[in-house]
Amino acid sequence: MRMLRVDMEGLRTWTEEVPKEYEILGNRGLIAKMMIKEVPPTCHPLGPYNKLIFASGPLAGTGVPTSGRLSVGGKSPLTGGIKESNSGGTFATQLVQNAIKAIVVENKPRDSRLYILYVSEDRFEIIPSEDLRGLGNYAVHHKLLERFGKDSAIVSIGPAGEQKLLTSGIFGSDIEGLPGAVCARGA
Repeated sequence: MRMLRVDMEGLRTWTEEVPKEYEILGNRGLIAKMMIKEVPPTCHPLGPYNKLIFASGPLAGTGVPTSGRLSVGGKSPLTGGIKESNSGGTFATQLVQNAIKAIVVENKPRDSRLYILYVSEDRFEIIPSEDLRGLGNYAVHHKLLERFGKDSAIVSIGPAGEQKLLTSGIFGSDIEGLPGAVCARGA
């Protein structure tokens, strides 16, 4: 199992083996451990030192009921504390099917362009996607399903996320490909 690291400043991706201390962790536990170890406690939530972590659970992809939960976490711009939000949908299962336990997004882009992260078992690519700017989550999901195939799992932020609004959310694909699996205010 691998972790996918995404450096938005350098627009590069790489994978690394999951460290031993993270192997049995998943979802909220993995996010909390990574945040404590890797993020300075005094960093600004919207600054370059925070991380946004997408983590699957230890049983994702096994077929166990409700095991395909996705957790998304980082330092919250609303509270300044470590927050995690959890949703269903298809994204966590697709991560595990591509041998990825977590995606860790680091740093900030040097420009204000929008990007998508394309992930498959053997390809990880950051793609400029200004054509999605200002679109609602349903429109984004429809466009990306057309571009990458109807079996793709998608997460999007929509206009609220683009504007860095404090109450924005992350919308993942449900079983119909629609943005019905929502990670919003953390637990």
